[in-house]
Amino acid sequence: MNKGANPYSTPMKNAFSHVTHWVFDLDNTLYPPEAALFDQIEVKMTEYVMRELKVDHARANHLRDHYWRKYGTTLSGMMLEHDVDPLPYLTEVHDISLDHMVEDLTLRTHIQNLPGRKIVYTNGS
Repeated sequence: MNKGANPYSTPMKNAFSHVTHWVFDLDNTLYPPEAALFDQIEVKMTEYVMRELKVDHARANHLRDHYWRKYGTTLSGMMLEHDVDPLPYLTEVHDISLDHMVEDLTLRTHIQNLPGRKIVYTNGS
């Protein structure tokens, strides 16, 4: 592609005309990691582990990380090792502030201009 060329010009659009479905991962993809949303979630996860398992902050932080490494998510470890109900956990830890988020109008326009159905995936509740 030529330097400075618009990647969403007609030739590029035509290259994607056969695509009928797009799946976008919301988390740290459609919004930048600099938004630090996961920082808020991590704090809430640690607080949840502290309260549910009746452990101090250091132990909760350790367990959160341990379960993530062993089971792929903190929640999986909490469910498997402590029979934690996932719904209250997911509701609480994903209740974060989005006040600092700024709409990316350029990204929005590019996605809207893609042919086909758009699906946004998140593992948040």
